Amino acid sequence: MTDATRRPAFYVTGGTVPLTASSYLERAADHALLAALLAGDYCFVLNARQMGKSSLSVRAMATLAQAGVRTVFLDLQKFGEGRM
Repeated sequence: MTDATRRPAFYVTGGTVPLTASSYLERAADHALLAALLAGDYCFVLNARQMGKSSLSVRAMATLAQAGVRTVFLDLQKFGEGRM
């Protein structure tokens, strides 16, 4: 099996869960975010660390791309770091 055909591991530690991962569980937030974006609403995703924000966003972006919608992902985490 090559790297290109290998399925991702079921359990993913750290980082975004791959789109093809069978361990991803859709939440109400998946549907709410996608519906709001398709309606043209401005959306942002806020939550604590390691709570699935990136996975949620990447999945929404992939669905929107399939619908022909161009998207952008802005990670503002670095802004203001160390400036107390």
